[in-house]
Amino acid sequence: MPLAQTEASTDTYVPAIDDIVAMSYRRAGMLNVQQSPTTTQGAVARQVLSVLVTALEAEGIAMRAVQPGYVPLVEGQNLYTLPETVIDCVGNGAYIDPTVSQVPFQASSETPVIKTDRDTYQGLSSKSAQSRPTLYYFARNAPLSTLYVWPTPSASETGGQIRFQYHQLRPDVTDGTKTMPFERYWDEYFVYALAGRLALDNSMSLDRVGYLDQMAAAKKADAKGYSKQNVTMQASIDHMTGWNRYRR
Repeated sequence: MPLAQTEASTDTYVPAIDDIVAMSYRRAGMLNVQQSPTTTQGAVARQVLSVLVTALEAEGIAMRAVQPGYVPLVEGQNLYTLPETVIDCVGNGAYIDPTVSQVPFQASSETPVIKTDRDTYQGLSSKSAQSRPTLYYFARNAPLSTLYVWPTPSASETGGQIRFQYHQLRPDVTDGTKTMPFERYWDEYFVYALAGRLALDNSMSLDRVGYLDQMAAAKKADAKGYSKQNVTMQASIDHMTGWNRYRR
């Protein structure tokens, strides 16, 4: 007896950026299903798409955008310049002593390096004190951000390194033959979001623009929710009773 369903044995299809562009023009009502964007239309749409991708970085941290990065320590140096693609460091760092394995995630022991703010770092009395770093401050400079560590590494820390969680900009989306640098469940958001911008730029009706933007917002909320790290959480409830006053 034949099976009622015959499923594909692979799940490797990912639309190219130009496929997203073509779907967006059709979703905006500017092309029919038999038409494809012109060279000029494709270039303009990819520019708009690049702006959408960059703007999305400010709205939340997706798992694929946060990756570990390592800063080798140098004696007497407390300032380290980061690549232009790094826009923030997330959470605390991990100091790895030069006497243990420097292979990623293979060290026998690591020590936290606590993230602090500008005012706290500014208030440290002795910036030149040398020892194992315990604090770091991330300065968002343009074009290159800077890490300040404290205390300043000494000769004993030279050869060691600190692992950080880098929040990085996504790769460019200007090459239409490449795919979007997002998980595949983001595709529908980009189709609606780009369609809304294209419809607005081409003076389509505000009702259509509003509908496209509304759908994009809904798709973005779903995708952002799934892009976060999933960890078990437990809620606790506290309430006042007659016994509470005896515990104070």
